[in-house]
Order: sequence, then structure tokens, then C-alpha cells
Amino acid sequence: MVKMRYTSLLLFALALVACLREPAQNTDPVTEQATAQQPTQPLESRNLDMSQPKEVVTPAEYSLSVDPTVLPDGRVRLEISSNIPGIIEVMAGLSIQDQADDDVWIGKTERVRLTNGRGVVILSTNDLPEGNYDAEASFYTRWGLQDDTSRATGISKDLNVSTSLTLTGSGESADEVQFKKNGQKWVMGHIAMGDPWQPVEWVQRFGQYEELPVDRWNPKIIKAYYFPRIDITLIVNILKKEITVWRLGRAHN
Repeated sequence: MVKMRYTSLLLFALALVACLREPAQNTDPVTEQATAQQPTQPLESRNLDMSQPKEVVTPAEYSLSVDPTVLPDGRVRLEISSNIPGIIEVMAGLSIQDQADDDVWIGKTERVRLTNGRGVVILSTNDLPEGNYDAEASFYTRWGLQDDTSRATGISKDLNVSTSLTLTGSGESADEVQFKKNGQKWVMGHIAMGDPWQPVEWVQRFGQYEELPVDRWNPKIIKAYYFPRIDITLIVNILKKEITVWRLGRAHN
């Protein structure tokens, strides 16, 4: 009996040693280390859209520009550009510099349509005096947005831009043209039929006048006095010493 118990213990010990000597699971330590060190890719990066973001222009970044070119015949070509998409309209033109607030404006302007950010207008200058001018362009939100694309920008601020240039124009001096326009404005606003004829005051204000022949009135009673500096003729009843009517330009009746 003792011998059998001893034999069982010996077999159990041999089995235990065999288990301890069984080789571990076959693994590559280098591969295992590399796998452990490899970073795990975040979930959000796996679905990342690698396309470039679209450029968005905010209302504060919209702009306007004007580029003037004096053509060989004296006309002026204005090229107007903007980064406002769609169709818009602007006011573009020429304005003589250094005008006083109460001066009659000297210049010209036109409404111009811009499609895909570009518009052109050509202005004649033969009726403008010689001088320094501003080429100008102005965009007004209240009427300048002309289609759904431009309205969708959300722009709410008017835009104004200008650049300087020198024009020969008609060859007249800007001072003389301004004097003429301001003089005409004064006559239109102050003189009516029956006003007294005061030649001394007229000469002091507008310079010497020329007497023109009259066509249909008695020249002993009705006279035509032309003031060259303001390009206005007064028809005067010298018998009553009063102004009958005024005319622009040289008038005989």
C-alpha cells in the first residue's frame, strides 16, 4: 500500500515538472514591442475630409475699384471692378477737384452695370474744362444689388472709390467755367420779369456786356445785353428801366 502511494506521488511530481517546462506561446518580442508603441488613430481622424475649405468673403471684405484711361481722342475710359458676385450697378464718372460746397458741380456721371465683377464706361470730355479731376465709382446698397446672387451676399455698406487724373477737356480754365456756372445759377435764382435794370451792379458782378441787335422789338425801347463771362443775355426795357427776360447764350429776342 505504501509503495502504491509513493508511486502516485512520483507520477504527480513528474507531471507538474512537465507542465512547468512547456514552452510559452510563440511571440516575436520585436513585433510585440512595435505593436505596443504604434499609436492608435483617433476616431475623428479616420473620417477627416481632406478637401480644401472654400474661401468665404464676408460683407466687410467686399470692395470696389476704378481704373481711368485717357484715350487719344480725349475721352476717358473707366474700368470698374468689384469682388461682389452676381450683377450690380454703380454710379461712375468724373468730378473736378477743389469745388466748394455751394459751387455748381462740374463733371459728369453715368450708371454702369457690372457683371461678374467688371464694367466699363467711356465718357466724353469736350464739354469739361481743363483741370484735375477725380475718377469716381460709388455703389449704393439701396439700388445697386441687381440679382439674387448679389443680394445673397448680405452686404449692407455703401462703397466709394476715386483716383486722380488730369484732363485737357475743352481747354477752358476751370475757374472761368465755375464762374460761368455759378453766375448762371445766381441769375436763375434771383432774376424775374420786371426786376430793375441796374447796369453798374451787373458789370461789377459779371463784367462788361455786349449790346446785340434785336429782331422783333423797337430797338429804341428794347435792348439785348449779352454777358460773355456767364453766357447770358438780358432783354431790357430801357424806357421802364427794367429787365423783361433773360436767356442762356447770345439771344436777339
